[in-house]
Amino acid sequence: MEEMKVTFYSEDSEPVNLKCEVAKSFFAKMKGMMYRESLQEERGMIFPFLVPWYKSFWMKNVKIPLDIIFVNRRYEIIAIYEASIETGFFL
Repeated sequence: MEEMKVTFYSEDSEPVNLKCEVAKSFFAKMKGMMYRESLQEERGMIFPFLVPWYKSFWMKNVKIPLDIIFVNRRYEIIAIYEASIETGFFL
């Protein structure tokens, strides 16, 4: 799977660099992070979509808590959701 470096900038903290897998295909987007036992620090996955619209993610068979960051076309963060492994839903 293709990977890319992503840097998040904040007004009040140091930049955060992540190395992310890119889920381009329909199947890769469906599978996402399912069945993974762990995720290394400063790693993630990007789900690019052609049509900008509200997306939802089902945490089926995801064994680790994951946060989701939504970014618009201008690469601005528009929402951050923290996940709970106990409920499988975003808080």
